[in-house]
Amino acid sequence: MYLNKVEFPYATEEEILLMEDTATKAFKNVQDESAVKKALKVFQDTQQKVASLIQWFDKVINDTIRKDLDQANNAVIKKQKALREERLALMKKRVSKELGHNMDFEYDSISDDELEKELKSLEEEAVKGMNAVKNKKISEILSYGPQEHSTLPLNKLAPIPSKDALFGDVKQKLDELDTTRKEFVKRHYIQREKQAMAIQEKLKMRQQKNRRTRKQRRESVAPV
Repeated sequence: MYLNKVEFPYATEEEILLMEDTATKAFKNVQDESAVKKALKVFQDTQQKVASLIQWFDKVINDTIRKDLDQANNAVIKKQKALREERLALMKKRVSKELGHNMDFEYDSISDDELEKELKSLEEEAVKGMNAVKNKKISEILSYGPQEHSTLPLNKLAPIPSKDALFGDVKQKLDELDTTRKEFVKRHYIQREKQAMAIQEKLKMRQQKNRRTRKQRRESVAPV
């Protein structure tokens, strides 16, 4: 869903196809030194672009997508915490009412600050591990080319895409989902109202029928 409208600044489809084409021509005519040198040059250029693309991906993910995900995760954590506190409060109240004594939970002694520190520590370890793997992969890619090639400084990378380009489709899907949900709820309530009216009408007709039946019975047993 992410990056649906984003054009990659490095290692584009055209550049990859060019590399494949020049490499194919070189293998078909290995005696042609110019074709081989051209294929090698295109390969090295594409190799550098692939490394830059990986760097660019990391920058886009860390500067935009990860922030968006962190905000969503924080919102979920807050809701989960509130829900847990509500459940614990209800459980304590029920135990106190039915068993006549208070109930303590292990989580009661854990402060929010301690929990926040633990989560932050785990997040830092995860980011450190991902950075190590990322740098290793980029180094492996560049190791196949000339040693003078190196990773680009972050300020030299292509600009990151706008939030509209990254999240526009997501917001549109969420809006469509919300509209569909509201329409479903509306239809559900309308259907329930129709069913309630139909039931009330049947009850009304049954009551009227019962009154007529009772009246007929009284008339049939009345003295002449």
